[in-house]
Amino acid sequence: MTQGPKTRLGQIGRATHRPDGVIVDNPDTVEGIVLLQKGDDSDPVLEGIHEEVKKLNTGILPKGVRIVPFLDRSDLVSFTVETVEHNLTRV
Repeated sequence: MTQGPKTRLGQIGRATHRPDGVIVDNPDTVEGIVLLQKGDDSDPVLEGIHEEVKKLNTGILPKGVRIVPFLDRSDLVSFTVETVEHNLTRV
């Protein structure tokens, strides 16, 4: 048995705003979502994800292909944990 290409079910595009003010429209990109399992410690998981993305971008992916995060919630998670710790330990 052989497996052929999967039928495409959708498409996602992305516009990139360059520092020189030019907007580059890429009508066909690939999107991935990383979810944290309930009960996991977010800090080591996020650090691991950042390390893996760096490895992929610097040596594994073909030239011209990069993973570019467009919604990274690391700061949000950090600020939320800090706020909760502050509120719980406030006297």
